[in-house]
Amino acid sequence: MIRTNGMLVLLLGTALWSAPLLSASAYADEADPAVEGKLKENRMLIPLRSVSEKMGAEVAWDSKSKDITIIKGDVVIVLKVDSKIVYVNQKEVQIDVPAYLENSRTFVPLRFVSQVMGAEVEWSQAAQSATVSLDGKQIRIIPEKPAPQILKKITEQQLTDMISKVNEATNLASIKNVKTTFSSYFTDKMIQSLSSSKGLAYNVRIVNSIRLGNVAYKDEKTAIYLESSEGDLHPEYTEPGKVLHRQVTFLFDGRDWKVDNVSFYVTERQQG
Repeated sequence: MIRTNGMLVLLLGTALWSAPLLSASAYADEADPAVEGKLKENRMLIPLRSVSEKMGAEVAWDSKSKDITIIKGDVVIVLKVDSKIVYVNQKEVQIDVPAYLENSRTFVPLRFVSQVMGAEVEWSQAAQSATVSLDGKQIRIIPEKPAPQILKKITEQQLTDMISKVNEATNLASIKNVKTTFSSYFTDKMIQSLSSSKGLAYNVRIVNSIRLGNVAYKDEKTAIYLESSEGDLHPEYTEPGKVLHRQVTFLFDGRDWKVDNVSFYVTERQQG
């Protein structure tokens, strides 16, 4: 349902969802959960994975078929990027705007939570925000902050060189002088961390095609680049059924971009 100016409008005659699925943003606390959505052409779009997982649903992504599967209890929702067709327990439902992928995140229209999940949505025109209610839980959907104005972005060559140096830093055994080797590409903080820890947390070189569009700028001085070991190009990472993800944080020092931090996390490999 959608509530506008105190009135409820039934979007779907029979709710297709009886258990909580939506979630708050990772940045919100439990008392006032909120997730940032995108306002495009007067339509609010929400990040599907973060919203679903924080409400206890399992989300699986198949990179080959571009299928997204959401499981909560005995309810299974399957949708595909760039398609308006959604399957709820194998029953076809059509949404007004297809899911789309941006910076490795899938977005769906706000109406998705009511039309497909059976949630109640209250929209505030003044605040350009929404409150989603489902099974006694509430989440605020707020507009994302405007994109920062980046005076000097990372070039494809810079990204290629920095990622190459990150791979080189996986094993310092053959490097005689860490500072000399990495000072043009890493910040002093990163070099100190490398020296003290004798390398990165995982001794795995992740070699993928460089995708400049995957660089996400947090502000004019900070950017993030995420890549994974999924596929056959990474025999060095052999834990069965697992995918290693590497997040590289870049810092602009006033003159150029440099690697400031490298972190890792592991997820289950999706079968298919």
